[in-house]
Amino acid sequence: MNAETGAFEFFETMHRAFEVACARTGTTERFFKIGAHTLRLCFAEGRDDGQEDGRDDPAPTFAARMTRALAHLASPPMPNPALNVLLWDDATTDTRLPRLPWQFQSTAKQFATIHSLNTERIYATFNEYGGILNVFDVETNTALFWTPDARRVPTHEWSTPLRNILHWFWMHNGAFMIHSGAVGLPNGGVLLAGKAGAGKSTTAVACLESELRYAADDYCVLAAEPQPWVYSMYSSAKLHGENLARVPHIKHVVANAGELGTEKATVMLHEAWAEKLILQFPLRAIFLPRVSGARDTQLFPATYAESIRALTLSTISIMPRTDSFAVQKLNRLIQTIPAYHLELGTDMKQIPQVILKILEQN
Repeated sequence: MNAETGAFEFFETMHRAFEVACARTGTTERFFKIGAHTLRLCFAEGRDDGQEDGRDDPAPTFAARMTRALAHLASPPMPNPALNVLLWDDATTDTRLPRLPWQFQSTAKQFATIHSLNTERIYATFNEYGGILNVFDVETNTALFWTPDARRVPTHEWSTPLRNILHWFWMHNGAFMIHSGAVGLPNGGVLLAGKAGAGKSTTAVACLESELRYAADDYCVLAAEPQPWVYSMYSSAKLHGENLARVPHIKHVVANAGELGTEKATVMLHEAWAEKLILQFPLRAIFLPRVSGARDTQLFPATYAESIRALTLSTISIMPRTDSFAVQKLNRLIQTIPAYHLELGTDMKQIPQVILKILEQN
């Protein structure tokens, strides 16, 4: 048996396991629209036994928890969705996943590529923290998401759900899911690029108290048509606990206030700031934020090389199987977009003012 055949047979085995779970519990469907693409999430929705999991998240079901950050993209049911994602767990469906074809130890590792199951057609990752398995079939645009217990999905997964699957889907369907924040107006906006801790989230959340609108703080979709175009993916914002003092206007809506000792503060902006969200806009500029410690926010020109490095390196380091062809397409997509270093000052009101000034010029 060659690798491609073995990987596809594993996908089919997983698919049958999902169908067994659905036969026990029934299904729950959710639809979402991003640009011209409809996404369908189908859950083998298990019983809700009322057990608390210790989180502030009020969502009682698997579907509610995993779609909370996507609620601003909700759509009526649509035929022929561009992506089908099938989600289930063992604990709430009273099923058992078939034996996995590799050995692992229970550690806090992030998503790791399963090399024996990755081929031209099938992509697969496994995260030992939460026990989350993602498998994607490129040819059918069908993905599988399994976890041992839906009630124990970690905060980082329900706050930015299905990152690997969505990354693979967009990479093969004319767009890119990039590690970047984004704010703007209907006639244009900016990307906030850089590695973790650069200030993307602080910048994006600071703009909530201005005329700028929020599209993303950490992940968004970048497409080429009809020109470089940004789409919102998640309504969640995440900040380190110490940065909450800089943006006190969101402290009252933190979704995981009881876990700030070990996790970033997570805010579902559509639940309190729905009027400040924006679903898409043409890309006008790229900003590379950095916390300066000075009072005033300063702006300096950045080179194309600096902007593409900030976008691609952080995306490649986080998103599995970002191929060289995709990076080349991303390079071409943004090569005409002006870029700036954004030195973030302590006077938070200056940040959106600086961004708006650039948008007026572009």
